[in-house]
Amino acid sequence: MSKCRFLGASGRGLLTLCALALAALITGCAGLHRPGEEWSSKIPAEIISEIPPKAYFVDVYRQDQSNEQLQSQEEYLTWVVRFYQGWGPAPMGWLGFEQEFLQDASPQSHASLKAELQSLGRLVSSEWAKHQQVRRVDSRMLLVWSDVLQEAKRQTKEQKSLELIAQDVIALVSGELSQQAIKRQRYLKFLNLVRTD
Repeated sequence: MSKCRFLGASGRGLLTLCALALAALITGCAGLHRPGEEWSSKIPAEIISEIPPKAYFVDVYRQDQSNEQLQSQEEYLTWVVRFYQGWGPAPMGWLGFEQEFLQDASPQSHASLKAELQSLGRLVSSEWAKHQQVRRVDSRMLLVWSDVLQEAKRQTKEQKSLELIAQDVIALVSGELSQQAIKRQRYLKFLNLVRTD
């Protein structure tokens, strides 16, 4: 089975995250943006309600003085929006990923999985959007987590995987967990997942 298959036959979720990671690595979080434009004029009204308030991200930005020295607030917000909405090389973004991930969820688990995905998206986007020299969540981790979520979904361990990834993001941001610890094997072990590829 292809490593870039995610959530059924389409494979769009993981491919989108692969493209997102590749684009971020290639561009170094620079060169593809028009500062601030996406947040103010490019987000359709129906998407605005799905993205955390701009004020949340402005607060996160202002709390990180190291990032402020390397990246403007407008650039940071542009990358937050792109994380959610998608752009050029990764047109689906986090909102599309959420939708695809929930596609086959049971009615009993849909609401709780959606809440976990929204919480995780908020945590990941607020750190991933920072300048690459200071961010503690990078595109490589997105690929690891995509792979883990793919396995967890096949083995009906979605909730546990989302909770563990969220805990790891918090630990990464606080400095309690090293970036090198984020490996597929970590999640296979802690979640007792069996490799199926």
